[in-house]
Amino acid sequence: MRTKALSWMRAVFQISMAVALLMVADPVGNRAEGGQAKDNAVRELESIGKKLAQAVLTKDIEAILAYEKPEAADGDRQALNERFSDLYCTVFDSSCITWGHRSVYDIIRSARLLAIRVKDLGRGTDGLRYGWILFFDRARIDQRRLRSPEYICEKGGKEIASWRFVYVGGKWRASTPPFDAETDMYCNPDKEESRRGT
Repeated sequence: MRTKALSWMRAVFQISMAVALLMVADPVGNRAEGGQAKDNAVRELESIGKKLAQAVLTKDIEAILAYEKPEAADGDRQALNERFSDLYCTVFDSSCITWGHRSVYDIIRSARLLAIRVKDLGRGTDGLRYGWILFFDRARIDQRRLRSPEYICEKGGKEIASWRFVYVGGKWRASTPPFDAETDMYCNPDKEESRRGT
């Protein structure tokens, strides 16, 4: 009996350790926002988010604009090179923001536990698939509340930075200006998306 009990306890311990290792390797699970299994498109958008975070920290304007619409890139390039423009301030410099937000640079740089999370928004009325990249500090943001529009509205631009994308022709491109600048994506995303168009 003692041998059987020890064998049973050893098996339980091994199973518990395996589960713990899986949780460490993938703490949020292989799931997209909304509980759907991740697919290659979501993983691709997560990869874009990591590249964008690095581009912001190094102030690599061309890397940021790589995902912008071609017809909007020139204007955004000029704005991002013009210190004190609204777009420059939104992305790089909180000190010149006059509307109560923090720059994307400050949100990312100050994060103790930077999280880059993709919300799979599904298909819009145009039949195209949309995704939203969120950048935030896991030490300050309750990830369980990210499904709440009210929570996003409260924290957006202050403790959460974001950029909305659309999947067209087998790849992601921006559906709003860089990091949702000059939009009300946090509190009125549907209105902003219809205004921006694709």
